[in-house]
Amino acid sequence: MKDKRIEELIVKFISKAITEPELEELSDWFDQQENQQLFKDYIQVNYALDYNLSNFDSERAKLVLLDKIGGPDEASPGKIRKLRFYKYAVAAAIAILVSLAVFYSKEDLDPTTEIIANTEASILPGTDKAILTLDNGKHITLEKGKQVRIDEVTSNGESIRYKKGQKESEEIVYNYLTIPRGGQFFVELSDGTKVWLNSESKLKYPVSFVSGAPRSVELIYGEAYFDVSSSTENNGASFRVQTRNQNIEVLGTEFNISAYENDQSIHTTLIEGSIAVSNGAEDKILDPGMQSILYMDEAEIQVKNVDVNYVAAWKNGLFMFDKKPLGEMMKVLARWYNIDVEFENLEKRDLEFSGILKRGNEINVLLEKIEHTGLVKFSLQDNKILIK
Repeated sequence: MKDKRIEELIVKFISKAITEPELEELSDWFDQQENQQLFKDYIQVNYALDYNLSNFDSERAKLVLLDKIGGPDEASPGKIRKLRFYKYAVAAAIAILVSLAVFYSKEDLDPTTEIIANTEASILPGTDKAILTLDNGKHITLEKGKQVRIDEVTSNGESIRYKKGQKESEEIVYNYLTIPRGGQFFVELSDGTKVWLNSESKLKYPVSFVSGAPRSVELIYGEAYFDVSSSTENNGASFRVQTRNQNIEVLGTEFNISAYENDQSIHTTLIEGSIAVSNGAEDKILDPGMQSILYMDEAEIQVKNVDVNYVAAWKNGLFMFDKKPLGEMMKVLARWYNIDVEFENLEKRDLEFSGILKRGNEINVLLEKIEHTGLVKFSLQDNKILIK
């Protein structure tokens, strides 16, 4: 497919990040008969799906996606035409949204072969869990089904929220939220800022921010997606995120930071708004769709354009890889599934794969799809994956 704009819209459609105006644009394109086959071919080649319309509940898929993007209204004049689009297009994408996707290698692809997942695998996906550390050093385990209420803090075991408000005092009390391997968690700070934390991450933040002072938090390590409340809602106070060797200042925006301890670089990706990234020697202003890369052994901050849907996919419950080296892919999976990975053949680390998978799937689903390429073999031993 040569139309990059349409490719972008299809990726947004599949990852549930498409807006209603963009959906209209994609639907208009799809209304042309010759484009329907292009859509089918693109889905099959890029996501290795061999789908049968009778296998999917297109109405359910439509409702899932419309609920995600907030439309359309029942009385919308474009509803009938959209339903025609959904009947075909969502049926293709539903295998990703509701079921599972098939991974492929650019070197060897057979998108029509069916693989049955091994149901005996014992490695399960991660869950919502975290450790809350209070200012007095007390540790509280947060997990599904466990209710917690302490002063200005409440948690239902799947998220934690702080009572909204600001202090006049300059004294700041900090809490820490630590996400173990195989975990994820959501926190809403006292200023209304929303933070999604990925596996093996740790965030330091005030219980309450000081009125009029900059709102500062620290991503000690790991990955976090920030949806920052605007400065106008906080007496003009800016928002700052500190990581090792890097500072970010924003007024109100959405962005993702990946700053794991063992990684040699920090990746900061802007989704909406504007942010300033600094390492003390250099400043960079990012626009939406830009990603800054700060390598630990270099003073220069590199900036490039990226597809933000792939960067933020983890927040939406998906793994999305685009020509990702197997070594990097397994590092991501190891954190979520809380496993160890060993390459018996080091050359396999550089093999590139692409695809989409729900984070709720057992890991055997993914491994068997990759094995289908014939380029790599996996062996499960206790909690370790050997790659041959």
